[in-house]
Formats: sequence, C-alpha cells, structure tokens
Amino acid sequence: MVRDVRRPRLVSQKAAELPFLVDGEKAGARQAVVRVETEQRVVAGRTLAEGERGESDFWSDKSGDGVEWGVPKVKTVVEYLVLQRRMIKGVEEPWCIVGFARETTADDIRQWKIGVFGSGGLSESEVEGAPVGAAPAV
Repeated sequence: MVRDVRRPRLVSQKAAELPFLVDGEKAGARQAVVRVETEQRVVAGRTLAEGERGESDFWSDKSGDGVEWGVPKVKTVVEYLVLQRRMIKGVEEPWCIVGFARETTADDIRQWKIGVFGSGGLSESEVEGAPVGAAPAV
C-alpha cells in the first residue's frame, strides 16, 4: 500500500443469533463490512522458462526467483473488508477478518431475482431504483 485515498468507512453492520447452540447455550455473531480505498503499488510479472533464466541483462530476474518483473505502477483500489466477531456464553471474541466482498450492482440484483423467481421478476425501473446492496422486495 502506498497511501489511503480516503478514510475507511463502515458500510454495513449486522448482528444475528446463531441457529445452533454452543455448549448448550445461545451464541451470536456480528459482522461488519468496511470500504477501504487505497493507492497500491502493483508489479506485473511472468514466470521465466528454464532456458530464459540466468545473468542476461535482457531479463530482469535480479531476485533469482525465476520471474521477470515489469515496471511498478500505482493504482487506486477499492476493497470491501469483511470482519466478524462472535459472542459465545456472553463473551465477545476479538474481531477477525473473514474475507472480502464486492459491491452489489443493479445487474447482480436482476440476476438474483431471475435465479429465485424466474424471468418474471422485477421490472427495469424497480431494479434501477433499488438502493445498492438492498435485496429486492418480494
């Protein structure tokens, strides 16, 4: 990471009771999604064939790892980090990273609606007017 472009922003926070008991007691979980926008330095590379490796000035295999590295570029990247915290026996565990998510688009909602209800789902205007990340009303 080179730098933060914007401050991280909480875009979603949910809490739910888990549908099973832990040691005979109820348990729950909280999940948060944080939008992180940063500038990152990225470098493309390609694996060199066995005959291409060596001390040639033409290939930039200075690291000796069998990879030809390109020129570093700085790119703005938006990621949605998913964090989770469980509560078991009334005690909250520390937050942990469980993965990444992607932003829901109108086309995602349209595809979801078709998959669940068939092609007779929402009209174009209903989908276009739906808030980002919201499930369509049934």
